[in-house]
Amino acid sequence: MQRKEISYPRLLWRMGALWALFPVVFAVAFGTIGVLSVQKARLLDRHGVDGIATIDDKFTRTTRDSEGRNRTTHYLAYTFTPEGRAPISDRDSVGRSFYTQVRVGDDVPIRYVPHRPEVHEIDPGANALMGWVFGAIGLGAAGASVGVGGWMWRRKQSVLRAARHGEVRQARVTGLRRTNVQKNKRPMHVLQWVDASGDRGESRMGPQEGFAPYPEGSVIVVYVDPQTGQGWWEEDF
Repeated sequence: MQRKEISYPRLLWRMGALWALFPVVFAVAFGTIGVLSVQKARLLDRHGVDGIATIDDKFTRTTRDSEGRNRTTHYLAYTFTPEGRAPISDRDSVGRSFYTQVRVGDDVPIRYVPHRPEVHEIDPGANALMGWVFGAIGLGAAGASVGVGGWMWRRKQSVLRAARHGEVRQARVTGLRRTNVQKNKRPMHVLQWVDASGDRGESRMGPQEGFAPYPEGSVIVVYVDPQTGQGWWEEDF
């Protein structure tokens, strides 16, 4: 049978290869925040001086996570005057305990770096804590990216081998199988087949109506990975 001409970048896109990059993005983002927070904490430890800040305002923001749970973040707005410089107004998230202890108009201690007053801390230890928390999340995401990325890449290699060098076979559709996965509250299905060599296979998941042109008994074309023997449906390419 004639091999179909395939766009490999499009094939990788359709097979979801770019999903392997998401843990990397998370690792870089959280790792960067963690590193910057640790650097601020070190600057404050080495060069920080104490000052006084006045609380201008206090407020909270409530958001809802993906599981429907509410999360409240506490903020303080404040102004302080570094020695020999103009006043600086800022706001920052703080712990709930510190938030409840202060009122608008209160004077509270603040620590800042004289030559870089934008580096300051009104909630003691906040930068160090944030550095450790985000650093740990970034490290976990990096580990996940290695594991998930490796698994996904091995799977994509099978597709590429089949597309480039795999045997092209005819197969007969044996039916649809409903999966436990839903997308937009619609159950996903896979197409099942038996090829000319008697090997069974399944397609990528999709909505039931997407497989309507391929009823049971239809003849389709599959490509077989020469290394693993796994068959891939031509339409999935």
